[in-house]
Amino acid sequence: MSFSWKTVDLKGKEIPEEIRLKKDCVEINCGFKLIQNAQVYYKEALPPADSIKSNVSVLLLHGQRFSSKTWAELGSIKYLAAMGFLTIAIDLPGYGESTAGKIDDKSEFLHSVFQTFEMDLPVVVSPSMSGQYALQYLLLKGSFLAGYVPVAPVGYEVLERLPVCKDKYIISSIYEPLQKLLYDPVPDLKDIETPTMVVFGEKDRSRSSALLSLLPNSQCQEIPNGSHPAYLDNPELWHQLLYNFLNAVAEFQAKKS
Repeated sequence: MSFSWKTVDLKGKEIPEEIRLKKDCVEINCGFKLIQNAQVYYKEALPPADSIKSNVSVLLLHGQRFSSKTWAELGSIKYLAAMGFLTIAIDLPGYGESTAGKIDDKSEFLHSVFQTFEMDLPVVVSPSMSGQYALQYLLLKGSFLAGYVPVAPVGYEVLERLPVCKDKYIISSIYEPLQKLLYDPVPDLKDIETPTMVVFGEKDRSRSSALLSLLPNSQCQEIPNGSHPAYLDNPELWHQLLYNFLNAVAEFQAKKS
């Protein structure tokens, strides 16, 4: 199947007015689920009854200073549900309203989250600290993910433990301002085929974003004048990027089935 993630236009469409109106009708349900050893607080939003529902679902993680509340206040939970996606935002163990628990394997924890909420084709949005969970999952169970949206994640060291890439020109293939953050040798990421939208702020160009731009099915998107939590600096652009990326993921999945 021919589908080039490097050339998908992730700013090609504006969010339709219909979705903006539906957003205000979305209800967010909150509660706790026992996942492994932690009582995990969650916010869940289902697509409105009159929406075209996608088989793709979205899990929103958070950075160290944030929680699921961030996504509610930003409007992301309601926006994504109005777009037709089952949307779950959780407080990671030890953060927000969730208990600490004892999480021995972060990738298994994420897998348990997907199973608990019956997320068959999940896209995980993973800013900053939550990269410790999502990057391990990407390496070990990436084929289960329909998509991945890292936002300046930490924990990228797991990528650097992979075998060395033999393509000496690969660094020159990524977004030019990120190239100086890499140096030979870089890890060989060609076997990680998960569709990925690498998001970062113009003021927070990092090695993690540069490394993730080496993924074969990735495309990077820089938020102008954006900081570390770049989604807070331009919510309109952030939601537009998600709208286009998630629709591309849904289209890709439909062609596969």
